Parts: sequence; C-alpha cells; structure tokens
Amino acid sequence: MKINGTLHCHGGWTDCTTGRFDIERYQRDIQKLADDAIAKGLQLVALTDISGKDPTGEIKKGTPFVREIYRPLVNQEYGKPEEDRYDIQVGETSTVLTRKTDKRQIVFARTLEVLAEDSHVLIVGTSANIEGNQPLEKVIGEAYKSGGYAIADHALYPYKMGKGMGEKNVKKFRKKGQLLAVEENANIAWPFEWTGHYNKKVKELGKKLDMPVIANCDGNSIGQMGRMYTEYEIPEGTPAEQWYDAVIDTISSANYSDTRIQRHGKSKGFISLVRHLIFGLYSQFRARKGWIKQGLPSC
Repeated sequence: MKINGTLHCHGGWTDCTTGRFDIERYQRDIQKLADDAIAKGLQLVALTDISGKDPTGEIKKGTPFVREIYRPLVNQEYGKPEEDRYDIQVGETSTVLTRKTDKRQIVFARTLEVLAEDSHVLIVGTSANIEGNQPLEKVIGEAYKSGGYAIADHALYPYKMGKGMGEKNVKKFRKKGQLLAVEENANIAWPFEWTGHYNKKVKELGKKLDMPVIANCDGNSIGQMGRMYTEYEIPEGTPAEQWYDAVIDTISSANYSDTRIQRHGKSKGFISLVRHLIFGLYSQFRARKGWIKQGLPSC
C-alpha cells in the first residue's frame, strides 16, 4: 500500500512561532488541519517542533507530542474547536484521526527539528525531547539511544539560518548507521547556478552514497503543507497506527534507487526560499518588540 507523507512540517501546533503564523493568531484546530491534509491527498504529516535557541538566546526544548497534538481539542485559549467530527487515537509518536463521515484517515506524527550548535537536523521516531545548542554528534547520539533516527534536512544549505549538516557529516553519520536519509526540501531551492541548487546537490549526494532521498514540504502554514511530499510503499494492510513506523522502516532499508520511495511536488525556487526567510525574520522582529511571545526563524 502507498502512503503520501511529509516528515517535516511546522506550524501553529508548536510552542514557538514559525513563519507567518504565530500562537496568538493561529487557530489550533486539529480537525481543520486533518480536513486540509486529507484534501491534499496526504496520509501522514509530521508536526515538527523546534528545539534550540530563540532570538532572545533562551534555550527552547521540544515539547511532548501527545500534549501538543491533543491540546488544540481541549485548550479554549486558542478558540473553541468544532464539534467532534473525528475519532482520535493518541499514541506516543503518532496520532490517528479517522473522519466519522467517510472513515478517511490521517496520521499526524511527531518529528523534532533540532538546532544544534552549527547545523540543523531532523529527528524522527522518538518521543524524546532533545535539546538544541549542543554538538551535532551528541544530538544524533541522544536520538539514536532513545530509539530514534536522524534525517539530514536541507543538508547542503550552507548559510546560518537553516544551515544543513553538510556532506562530511552526512557521510559520517550514514556510515555509523544513524542517518536514515537526506532531504529534498521545498524551500531550499535557487534558480541561479552561481548560488547553487541545493536540492540538486542533495540528490547527487544521495546517489553517490546510495542512500534514500526523501521530499518534505518544510511548510510553515496549512497552505504550505504537502507542497512537496514522498510516496512510501509499506506492507499491505498495515493499520494506521503503524504507518509512521512502517515509513521509517521503509526508509531505513532503502537505497537511492528504491522504487518504494517516490518524491513528488515542486519548490518555487527563489520566491519560495525568500518568502520562507522573510516571514521568519518578521516573526523574530515582532518577538523582540514584544508584540508576540516568541519568534523563531523558519527552519
């Protein structure tokens, strides 16, 4: 069976602000999010929290997934949710929503983007709250010890805001068996050859190392959710509560040319990245002014 999924997607579900939405304005209605995800043809969406420094220098830890996914249904501060239109099955690292009218299912998984000392890394498959602002090797080691894995998100992007781990670290952690894949990212793309096309470079690296390349949206709003995604082939009849684990298993056993992993969607090149960064910087500016509680760059 085939599952359309994105394992890197930010938004109003995290305690920090990301992109153009912030926690004061974003309606935390997980049922609306489920409707939109299903309408986009998605079956698996990772709600990606951020662990690292905010613009004030304060260290922010990742928050427990179960509380974060369930809070939109119970916390009236963010608006009263609509009537209960879904059956909800809450798990440790993924939650299944089944729409009552047509039995369509969507799985929201927990992933954590950790802002290590010198680069970013996407952690999957664990409920552990791993601190940022520490060496990348320690971050990945903690994830591995807790049963999780690392994915090199926007791996070859070289600039401070959104810096990836780089080719040297990709090779190092892949050899140690702690890096599942490298990421083709909907935001990290440029049209000018002199600045480099980082998605193209990532695909070349994946081919060189014979490791899977997966596509993620790295969205910061419902509208951006799923604009790039990966179609995963998992065992037929896998129940929804096991889709996330099955996708991780598929990635972990895959090589570069594995037909069980098919990337879809397109980035918008220069416009996509610039908008991504501008909204993140605006969020930081408003946080420093005290207009909103927190602000983090779009990652």
